[in-house]
Amino acid sequence: MSDQSERGNLFKAWYQKVLQDWDIDRLLTDLESKTQKRYRQSTRKDLLLGLLCGYSLKKISQDLYRDNAGVRVELSNIYRDIETLTGEPDNSVRSSNLIYILERHGYRRGVAASSTESASIPHNLPSPTYTEFIGREADMKKLLERLLPMHGAHMITVHGIGGVGKTALVLAALTCA
Repeated sequence: MSDQSERGNLFKAWYQKVLQDWDIDRLLTDLESKTQKRYRQSTRKDLLLGLLCGYSLKKISQDLYRDNAGVRVELSNIYRDIETLTGEPDNSVRSSNLIYILERHGYRRGVAASSTESASIPHNLPSPTYTEFIGREADMKKLLERLLPMHGAHMITVHGIGGVGKTALVLAALTCA
């Protein structure tokens, strides 16, 4: 199989994955009209698809056969274009909050755009990179018990070594509470 057809199949798979959760056609149309840049017939579309699939800079670079530095520059340009589209402050869109911002502006299927009233509350929590939180039932139960008003805790600390899922546990608890 040639590299060209292999890449074509890769991007079709990315597009199908994104199409399930995102209104990608509306997003691309809005980006093109707001920024006067081409998104549908350029590498920008492929980079945006990779981001919406949740892929890292390294994976996107490898799959596109491009160096990390060049992809990083292009992604930075995409973040600025999304700021222009959504009205977010300059240099506020990053890989860590891109999903949340696009969700908030109604580009994710099944998620209504938030009103301007709720947008005034600052939100700097990372978006989950998983679809389902499993395997930490005991920790979740303990944390939710501590959050009950009858417990009376003034502060709750979740601690552990890096990478054990502290942030994921707290974010999952927030959606349950």
